[in-house]
Amino acid sequence: MNCEMKEKNMKACNCTYPCSKKGNCCECIRYHRSMGELPACYFPVKYEKNLQPLDRVFYGIVQRGKNQLIAGVTYEETMEYTFASIEEAIEDL
Repeated sequence: MNCEMKEKNMKACNCTYPCSKKGNCCECIRYHRSMGELPACYFPVKYEKNLQPLDRVFYGIVQRGKNQLIAGVTYEETMEYTFASIEEAIEDL
């Protein structure tokens, strides 16, 4: 997929990993979502280069859990979802 915004996106991209998706935000986000991860742009620059794939997964799980609490899902349901997500992530290792 050709991205018309790639040049502009490259200026704001804080990802330190060399890959073909750099600057092509649609492809990058699609890829990381399919892996259950968050892309580099979701993390502060000073932490991004030290992240491991599992860190990205856990951070995503925590963020989704927070969003569920904000949306009115009970704490117990949120914790059940969070722990199930963590178990699933560990099984996928």
